[in-house]
Amino acid sequence: MNKYSRIAILLLVIALSLQVTNLHMPYPNTETYIIGFYENVVTQSTVHDLITHYNLSNPYIYSSINGMSANIQSDQLPTLQNDPRIAFIEQNTLQYNAAQEIPTGMQRIFATMNINLAIDNIDDRRVDVDVAILDSGIDFHHPDLNVVGGTNCVSPDDEPLPDTYCQLDGEGGNYDDYNYHGTHVAGIVGALDNDFGIVGVAPGARLWAVKVMNEDYGAKTTDVIAAIDWVIQRGDIEVINLSLYSWGYSLGYETAIEAAVEAGITVVVAAGNESDDASNYGPANIPNAITVSAIADYDGLDGSLSTTPYPELNGCPDYTDDSLADFSNWGDIVDIAAPGTCILSTIPVEYGGYEHVKGTSMAAPHVTGAVAILASQGYTPLEIEDILKTEGNYKWTDTSGDDTQEPLLDISNLEFFSPIFLEEIPKTPTPSPTRRSSPK
Repeated sequence: MNKYSRIAILLLVIALSLQVTNLHMPYPNTETYIIGFYENVVTQSTVHDLITHYNLSNPYIYSSINGMSANIQSDQLPTLQNDPRIAFIEQNTLQYNAAQEIPTGMQRIFATMNINLAIDNIDDRRVDVDVAILDSGIDFHHPDLNVVGGTNCVSPDDEPLPDTYCQLDGEGGNYDDYNYHGTHVAGIVGALDNDFGIVGVAPGARLWAVKVMNEDYGAKTTDVIAAIDWVIQRGDIEVINLSLYSWGYSLGYETAIEAAVEAGITVVVAAGNESDDASNYGPANIPNAITVSAIADYDGLDGSLSTTPYPELNGCPDYTDDSLADFSNWGDIVDIAAPGTCILSTIPVEYGGYEHVKGTSMAAPHVTGAVAILASQGYTPLEIEDILKTEGNYKWTDTSGDDTQEPLLDISNLEFFSPIFLEEIPKTPTPSPTRRSSPK
C-alpha cells in the first residue's frame, strides 16, 4: 500500500469519526413560531430560502396571512428575527375555552352553592393545603394546575433502583404524566379558579406529583408503600389520593396507610371498578382509609334523567342517572360516594388539555378535594371522616344490593367547608424536572 492510499484511508477514518461524533451532539432546542412576511414578499420562494438558510423544520404556509409556521432552532432565532423579509415572529401558544366550566361533579356535591369557595373565574384565592397524588404523575406544565413538586417512585423491572428513586431532595426523577390518569385526578382535586378550563373542589391546592404508575397504568405495591413513606417523611402534606386498586389484601399496605394517618395525613382511596365487594380489593379494604364508590351523574342535579345526554362523549356511558355506577365496587367497607361518570377534568396538554373520564378513580378525588378543604382548617383525619359522613346526603339510588347505602359527598355546609386561603398567590415558577420531547 503506497503512502497516498494510506492517506486516503486515514482521511476516510477521520471523516467517519466526525460523522459518528456528530450523531451524538445535542440537537439545538427548537420551538414552534408564527413567521409573518412583509406584504411585498413572495411567500413560496421566501419559505424555500428560509428553510434552507435557517434549517427550519415542520413548515406550514398560511393562506389567511402572508406567512408560515415552523420549528426554529434557538441558536437561529436571533439571526432570523433580523431577516429583512420578516415582519414579525411570534412564539406558539396554547388556546383554551374562553370561559371556565363548572364540571357536573362539582355541581352534584353542591360546591357551587358554597359561597366560601368564592368561585368567580379569578385566580386570586388558593386553598392553603398540600395534596399528594399517588398516580401516573401530573403534567406540571398544565396552566390550570398548581403543581409544586413531586418524585418518581416507579421501580424498574429486574434492574437496580436508580439514585432518583423516591428522593426527597428535589432530585426525585421525572414525575411528568405520560398517560393522563394522574393529571385528570389532580384537576378534580384542585384545578385553579380562573377564566379558562375547569375548577377543582379545592381550587389552587398545592399538588404533589408522586409517580407510582408506569406507562402501562401498572403500579407495584412496593412502590406505593415507598411513595407513602415519601409523603410522611416530607412532613408538610396533609392529604393523599390513591385512585388505584388490586385484588387482595396487603398488611404492608395497611401498615403504611395507618402510619400516614397517625402522622396526621388523611388518605382517600378508590373503591375499584369491578362491580364487586370492595373488601376484596386493596387499598379499598383498608379501614383507616376513606374508601369512595362512584355514582352515575350527568347533569349535576339530584333527580334521575331517563338517559345520558352525552352518549358521544368519552367517559359518559348510558347508566342510570343518580344511581351507583355500573362499574363501581360497593360494600360495608365503602365510606362515601361521589360522582364518577362523565367527569370533565385536566389531562396533559399534549393530549388536548381536558377530557371526560369515568371511574371510581374520578370519584375519589372529589372526596380528596373536600378533605383538602377540611385539612386546611386543621381538622384531624378522624374528624374529617366523621364530617364527610355526617354531612353527606342520600339523594341517590343504591342499586348494589348490599343493604348499605353510603352517603353522597355534600360540601354545602358553610360551617365546615370553609377553606383557609393563602394570603398571597405565590409567583414561583412551575417545577421543571426532566421531560421527554413527545408523549408515548
